Amino acid sequence: MNKNLLFFTLLSFSAATAQQQQQPYQMTPKEAERHAKDIDKSRKNGDIIWDFDTVYIAGVPNCIVYKIDKGALQHDDYSIRSLTNQELIYVRYCTAPDYTVAHAPNTPPPTIGYYSYVFYDTKNTGETYSDIRPFKTIGRYHLVANGASIDPNGESNFIAENPPKWSVAQPPPAPTVVVVNNPPPPPVVNTYTPPQSQAINGATNPQPANNYYQPTSQTINGAANPQPVNNYNQPTSQTINGATNPQPANNYYQPTSQTINGATNPQPANNYYQPTSQTINGATNPPQMQSINNNTGNNYVLVPRDMNGDIRVDQNNIYQGGQVIGMIQYNEVNVNGMFTKTMSISLPNGTKVAQGYTPPNGDVHAWNVVTMKDRASNVVTAHEGHDKEDVLWFLVKGLYL
Repeated sequence: MNKNLLFFTLLSFSAATAQQQQQPYQMTPKEAERHAKDIDKSRKNGDIIWDFDTVYIAGVPNCIVYKIDKGALQHDDYSIRSLTNQELIYVRYCTAPDYTVAHAPNTPPPTIGYYSYVFYDTKNTGETYSDIRPFKTIGRYHLVANGASIDPNGESNFIAENPPKWSVAQPPPAPTVVVVNNPPPPPVVNTYTPPQSQAINGATNPQPANNYYQPTSQTINGAANPQPVNNYNQPTSQTINGATNPQPANNYYQPTSQTINGATNPQPANNYYQPTSQTINGATNPPQMQSINNNTGNNYVLVPRDMNGDIRVDQNNIYQGGQVIGMIQYNEVNVNGMFTKTMSISLPNGTKVAQGYTPPNGDVHAWNVVTMKDRASNVVTAHEGHDKEDVLWFLVKGLYL
């Protein structure tokens, strides 16, 4: 009897516990107030937000997104459902070798992470970069219509722009080596055969005659082969004004001596402008200051690419349209109770583009962005969880990056 009573007690407790676990989550008053503010902000700005498992587009509920927790140090999957909890899309995190990135020979290529979208009804599949959050993709392509089902046009546009590419990527073909085995040519034998012996005028192989002209010896005026007479004209000696062969007179102009203001042949006056001496802050004629803006020189060159493509951040590299367009340094600092976030953006060649920071202990999504190109100060209000992307979009649209 006591055993039966204990069994029914445990069964009742388990049923009550299960019923309690199935109860929907109840927001606290503070959470409900913040939730209402986020929805109102989405309605005013036309933003896409994901709050308490529900995706809102311009303040209107669109669908439900559940996070599928795969454990520590693992990327999560997502289940996209209608507002009546019917599964429409399953988003799976996958990895694959990235053959588009250069790597050392005989080493595997780096690995890239991506999201695979599997549509429940059509079984169509699309793939996006892993840094593009699924709820943003839903709103951008209008995948869910009226919170109830998949929009066929939205699905077609999504698949056309994001077809499977990493799951079907193949390594580049290995280079083809052609071995040609041509037989070697036969060796060439260059054997010298001396000419046959010949007898000419009783001499065997006589030397050829030297037919070059040999002048005969001549005797002229008792001298054998005398040197030719030097008939070049030698000028005769001349005496002019008592001097033998005098040098020609120097008829170049020699100025006469002049006396001006008591000075003989004075130097001409220097009428060029001579600046007067100045003393500034204790320095005589200090060097002039020169303002040089290095960021507007030849080093400030934007990377050519499709500026309407998705922006993603992988470690410190910024990608758009498959190109590395810049680098980013992001930090969160808490010093003596003062919390702030900073980011520094530069071009691939190291030229600094902008410096951003949030006000200490202020709104952590209100970024003060100073652009180096024009030294302008701007305020960018980012969405929660998308601080980097929103600041980078501002720089790209302003042709700073």
